[in-house]
Amino acid sequence: MARNEAYYFWAAFAAVPIIMTVTKSARMDAKEKHEIQMRVKHRSDFWAKGNSLTMVLRDRIHSQLLDTVDPRFGEELLN
Repeated sequence: MARNEAYYFWAAFAAVPIIMTVTKSARMDAKEKHEIQMRVKHRSDFWAKGNSLTMVLRDRIHSQLLDTVDPRFGEELLN
């Protein structure tokens, strides 16, 4: 009987580092997933802000060009 109890003790003793390693790697994976998700979110927010800024500048430049363009510009292409 004592031999079986010792076997269970050593099996449990040996299983502790394995369980700790598995749970640690699972936590690290969750942390890495979170970091990746935050990085993707930051980049998408950055590009959304960049795209809106680009559209504002595009509209501003377009309006400036329309204000300064020669009204007869491009007539030679139509004829």
